[in-house]
Amino acid sequence: MAVLKISESTGKVAEQAKPGRGKAVVGQVVEAIRNRGKAEWLAKGKAEERARALTRLLEHRFGPLPLAVRSRIAVASLTELDARFMVSLDAQSLSEVFPDLDRD
Repeated sequence: MAVLKISESTGKVAEQAKPGRGKAVVGQVVEAIRNRGKAEWLAKGKAEERARALTRLLEHRFGPLPLAVRSRIAVASLTELDARFMVSLDAQSLSEVFPDLDRD
């Protein structure tokens, strides 16, 4: 994890803006930045894992995947991956999971 350094001048500005609370305000900002980074990191990890699961399921059911399908999976949102995973459970063909694939 990267270390976030707050300059002395930033601390002074915060102290002037919020006398007696400057360090606490800076601490809250730093904590918010860390939490946001952690949330983004976790979301990315979830999406990557769901993409792997969808890829494995599709390959198991339909064989090797075309590059177009792999590309779509690689850039899909977590919501899209979940939706395509659910569709793929009952789909009879890859085109049912990716109906717009034939139009590209």
